[in-house]
Amino acid sequence: MKRFFAKRWIWVAVVTALAAGDALAGGHRDRDRDGHRDYGRVIEAEPVYRTQEVRRPEEVCRERYVERRSPQRGYSDAHVIAGTIVGGVVGNQFGKGSGNTAATVAGALLGGALVHDAERSRSAARPSQRVPVRHCETVYRIERRRELVGYDVTYRYQGRVYHTHTRHDPGDRIPVQVVVEPVQRGYGRW
Repeated sequence: MKRFFAKRWIWVAVVTALAAGDALAGGHRDRDRDGHRDYGRVIEAEPVYRTQEVRRPEEVCRERYVERRSPQRGYSDAHVIAGTIVGGVVGNQFGKGSGNTAATVAGALLGGALVHDAERSRSAARPSQRVPVRHCETVYRIERRRELVGYDVTYRYQGRVYHTHTRHDPGDRIPVQVVVEPVQRGYGRW
């Protein structure tokens, strides 16, 4: 019976050792598959730029010249009213009897019309001036900006030349990930 348990313990120890060895070997294989870091020597790092267009609003003002008549001086409805009154008084002097009222009304209308026409012709005869008027509008100017987007890098690692793109200038050397894996022959691994 002791022998049975001893064989059993030996069997358990062997299986455990094999499993542990396989796990250790598998871990080693995974570590090789993930690789390790090394450095390559940078031969050239060429900056790469992108041109971007930006629209900027800008207010642009210009002066235009417009014809304007000089302001009318002294003209008001009071002149027409005064002309109507004077015309009525004069018309009243010429009328007799019942025609007196008609002459007064006709004189008032004629006096008002004469003053109104005189003011209008005086207004039309006013000199015109070229006056500057400021006109503003919003226009959009397009600005072009160059911005650095990265670097095209050429580097050498173990005698071979490689190319890559990086966001930052790598300096004299660039980190590389080295992965070692067996070469396949036929349809399976070695």
